Amino acid sequence: MLAGSQRTKNRSPDHSGQVNASTQHRGFESPAVLLSRHDLRALGIAVSNPTLLLWEAECKFPKRLTLSPARVAWLQHEVLAWIESKAAERHNAR
Repeated sequence: MLAGSQRTKNRSPDHSGQVNASTQHRGFESPAVLLSRHDLRALGIAVSNPTLLLWEAECKFPKRLTLSPARVAWLQHEVLAWIESKAAERHNAR
């Protein structure tokens, strides 16, 4: 889990046990929590990487952040908003 991996002095645990990666820009602080593939599975999003890539290309799922050539992550608030939108679609379909 990226959110709980190696902690640095710029990161602090939040109430959920995950770690916020704080970013500073022009004097203000904006917490961002990153989710790994493992975190997506823990949220119930257990689909293959090709499926995620397709959904992202079709704007059906939040786009990943490339952290390094071998590491990607998603912004937690975007993924949670996607889950909420899927739940709303289910309620609207009734």
